[in-house]
Amino acid sequence: MRAFWSDPYLWLHLAGLATVPLWLEICLLGLAVGDPVLPVWLEVLLVAGVGIVPILWMQWQKPFCIFSLLFLSVAPIHMTEGQRRLLRLFKGSFNQLLAIPVAVGLLVVLWQLYLRAPLVASVAPFDGQRWFGLGLAAIAFFFANLFTQVPVSVLGVMVANDAKVNRQEPYPTERIGKDFTLLGIRLKRILPMPESVVVPTPSSTLAATDGESPSPDTSVVTSAEVPHQTEVAESSISESSTLLSDQPEEGTVQPEGTESPLEISEDELALAVDTLYSSEPSTKEDAETTEPTVDTPPDA
Repeated sequence: MRAFWSDPYLWLHLAGLATVPLWLEICLLGLAVGDPVLPVWLEVLLVAGVGIVPILWMQWQKPFCIFSLLFLSVAPIHMTEGQRRLLRLFKGSFNQLLAIPVAVGLLVVLWQLYLRAPLVASVAPFDGQRWFGLGLAAIAFFFANLFTQVPVSVLGVMVANDAKVNRQEPYPTERIGKDFTLLGIRLKRILPMPESVVVPTPSSTLAATDGESPSPDTSVVTSAEVPHQTEVAESSISESSTLLSDQPEEGTVQPEGTESPLEISEDELALAVDTLYSSEPSTKEDAETTEPTVDTPPDA
């Protein structure tokens, strides 16, 4: 899963695609009202012009800003850096080209609805009011285009990977209101943003993309180093506590039958004394023989 997919505004506007069948059904009912008062091609062109042209122009000139909801929108100064990077993709040429086949496809759908409108004429409301029916069909087709073009543009952005998103320069805050369609009251925040998701930094992502390993950060301790350092510290503490516990504390009396690790037994003490005395002269004579003799010169 890509990191920027956690943005709730992407999924919110992508879900708008589910309302398109409802708008197309309303458009069908509007086309079924009354009898045609204009040539067929002109009526189709009228409904298509109202529904397709404004949305297509918007996606080409001032794309719809997805960080909005109904008549509320996030103020540009409160948009995050990641959101402004996404706006750079919405303004890209890929989404502009993507809007053309979507508009052509919806025009084909409108033609099919017009041909099948007589089949539902018996259940169409406002019987006999053709102009009202055409107006209803045009408005419904307008929203069908809106809730198709915007989700498709969201899909065009969501297919990008994290590296491509991080390569984008954040859109200038002062240009967002001029280059994008922002509707309604501008607020600091509308939907809560997830705090547990960490977006990779551009430097590390670019280095990984170019085949270079990201520069190590000495201020960051990896998860593998923390347990190792903890084990070393714990072992050092346990060894120190063992040495301290083996030595008796001052002012304490050891229980009988126990020996201190520094205490010498009586046999060992006796053996050491015998060895010491055996190395010294046993008698005074032996000591005298050890003194050096000095030769006296003969009398003259």
